Amino acid sequence: DLHSFPTRRSSDLEILYITDEIDAGGIVIDRDNFTINGNGHILNANNEERIFNIIANNVTLINITFKNGFADEGGAVYTENDLTIIGCDFENNNANDGGAVRAYNINETDSIFKYNFAQNGGAVIANNINIKHTLFEKNEAENGGAIHTEGTVIVDTSQFISNSADRYGGAICSEENITAVTCIFKSNIGQEGGAVFGGNNALIKNSTVAENEGTRGSGGLQVTNHV
Repeated sequence: DLHSFPTRRSSDLEILYITDEIDAGGIVIDRDNFTINGNGHILNANNEERIFNIIANNVTLINITFKNGFADEGGAVYTENDLTIIGCDFENNNANDGGAVRAYNINETDSIFKYNFAQNGGAVIANNINIKHTLFEKNEAENGGAIHTEGTVIVDTSQFISNSADRYGGAICSEENITAVTCIFKSNIGQEGGAVFGGNNALIKNSTVAENEGTRGSGGLQVTNHV
């Protein structure tokens, strides 16, 4: 159901305040092909440090809430490798690039990104991004209020609500190709491309694009070629 996103936060979930034990740059994850299932735990960095610094490849994060991470790149999670995210929440994380997550390639599903902030990619920045059934709400950046990529972004059955960018792409900014299928883009704002800004091609299919605002350019989509 496009309009139904899980609420995983509840009063009986344990909140782990990790700043007393965290190393500079975040908790290091160094095992390839490794899965971390948080079982609903909340990791709160109190706006002092990044949470995970992943130096391994093909790590999967499941059912974790990341709050108040802070770093130059990847406020909550940073990796130069491929990353899979399933059923995680990212809230109020902050970085220059990738307010919540910076990775090389990201596969992400069933997650929620709210109130994250960055210069580029308020929630996520990566080379290539594949996203399904995810909510991006009230994330902010200079470019790409929710998502910024230099490669290809594919989003399916996801919502982008009230994200904002000072310059390009209130919801998504991509320098290459954008594909969005069965998505909702509503009330996003950017200087150029209130919802989507793309440097190459965009395919928007079976999607709703409504009430977005471009303060200088297009309020909905601004791309070289679009379908």
